[in-house]
Amino acid sequence: MKKFLGFVFLILALGSAGLAYFSWDFLLKPASSQSKEIVFDITPGSNLSGLLPELEKQGVHIPKLQMKVWNVLTGASKRLRPGEYTLNTGDSAHKILNDLIYGLPKSRRIVVREGTNIWDIYREFANSTFQVDQATYLSWIQDPKRLDRMGVPKFENPKIRRTLEGFLFPETYTYFKYQSAESLIDHMLDLFTSRVEGILSEHPWGSTPEGRYKLLTLASIVEKESGDVAEQPIIASVYWNRLRKGMRLQADPTTIYGLLPTFNGNLTRANLLEKTAYNTYKMTGLPPTPIANPGETAIRAVVNPASTEYLFFVSKNDGTHIFSKDYKTHDKYVQEFQRSRSKRAGAAKVGENRRQNQ
Repeated sequence: MKKFLGFVFLILALGSAGLAYFSWDFLLKPASSQSKEIVFDITPGSNLSGLLPELEKQGVHIPKLQMKVWNVLTGASKRLRPGEYTLNTGDSAHKILNDLIYGLPKSRRIVVREGTNIWDIYREFANSTFQVDQATYLSWIQDPKRLDRMGVPKFENPKIRRTLEGFLFPETYTYFKYQSAESLIDHMLDLFTSRVEGILSEHPWGSTPEGRYKLLTLASIVEKESGDVAEQPIIASVYWNRLRKGMRLQADPTTIYGLLPTFNGNLTRANLLEKTAYNTYKMTGLPPTPIANPGETAIRAVVNPASTEYLFFVSKNDGTHIFSKDYKTHDKYVQEFQRSRSKRAGAAKVGENRRQNQ
């Protein structure tokens, strides 16, 4: 009996020692002899067992048996998702697996700034890890289901492009490697709906899709014309006043938009004299579509503009404007702030040419 009990005790002792080592090897032992930070890539379709050889290549040892037991107990493999994960090779196997299963993948960013248009956003996509081609991008922002969802009207003029311009809400968006770029477009639309629809509904025009689209179009002009957010309600009042009086809006950004995506940055007199759907120097009323994606402040400014009698404004060349109620006063400000600036710029250029020729 003593021998039997001794044998049982030995078995239990060995079992306890084995279990202790089994646990230590997984829970506490560093998975690598060297401690360093690595970025580990989980590709779509990967499974937990398939990660072990890739981890071994980077000097990280995960005990296979312990991993299987841990997976059975936790069901962790069902939570595995593609992406890039930052790991410390000096951590235990258990900690590394936890980071891969429960941690957040490494994020990237795309910035949609207030006043950017669909072509600006395309360049952000093309220059990102998405590397989206133009045809694919246009198929997303011209998708009929998305256009109908956002209430974009249909146009009789075939030259007018029906897009999501105006609805791609300005924000800093985070995404993960292997995330669909198209899903980011839907996220922009969802954010527009949650942040903007309520604001537009505060205006009488906001009761119909057509009215909301016009408000968004006007907000996009205000966004492009304003260098100072504080001025947006005043600039909005100018355009509302002009619309009520049947005056042309005469906004350079609308004319420029009609020249995209091939505009070279030089707005000429010929451009301003050409009668197009977006040249508000030659047409009355709003252009057919938004010309950019306005931010929330510009939209609020259009819905709740300042109460003014201003009909004109001119840049003071410092990001702000000076406003006037009549053309005579406006012309005086143009002479003061714009034409005098042109003369100074011309004189500076002549002086520079003289210095170069000396």
